Amino acid sequence: RDARHDGVDAPALEVGLSGSWFFASSNQRPGFDAADVRAICDVNASTKAGDAATTGHKGIGFKAVFAMCDRPCVLSNGFAFYFDAARDGPLGLVAPRWLALDGADGAPAPPGDVVDRWRAGRTVVALPLADGDAGDARAALDAAKAEAPRLLLFARRLAALAVTVDGATQTWTATRGPGASRVAVATAGAAAAYDVFESAGATVAFRAGGPERPAFYHAVLPLSLIHI
Repeated sequence: RDARHDGVDAPALEVGLSGSWFFASSNQRPGFDAADVRAICDVNASTKAGDAATTGHKGIGFKAVFAMCDRPCVLSNGFAFYFDAARDGPLGLVAPRWLALDGADGAPAPPGDVVDRWRAGRTVVALPLADGDAGDARAALDAAKAEAPRLLLFARRLAALAVTVDGATQTWTATRGPGASRVAVATAGAAAAYDVFESAGATVAFRAGGPERPAFYHAVLPLSLIHI
């Protein structure tokens, strides 16, 4: 359920950095319910289990955030909670604490601009980073700006991707033509169209209107087609 966008015409994702906090914000609907909260606290218990077409169906992806911080925060619908591996040890990977946005519980709360996204109805994951990691995140977000058009080309559901660093946001939108074979990616008044082809689980894209023999642009291949 946390991958659905019921009633949302343009599924959108924003990733960004606010001070030393990395965050990801989406307009997914209906957002988290009690079953989703229980699932994210567990391992191999995703509410998307059995749906191999859904990203996250294996039920282990969220635990990767602990490689970046000890206190990841999750805000969705009426839920605002965090995990504290520093204070609770291994139990902190699966046992959440309710998040006090005023910091009354001693845990750092996300910045106001991040919390505002949740209050506006979005689902937000926020990670407090160490100073060195925040610098790495800033570099990664700068690199993501260059890759944003390609990311949108191969995203199955996203119609918009935004990157925000300290209040400055750049947004890319993807408009898919009939049959989703022609995709136009636009940002800041500039647009480019691509022809996207899918076969046997592989996806390749070429710049539309290019030379008669277009240069290779980008591709996504399933592991079953890759022989190492």
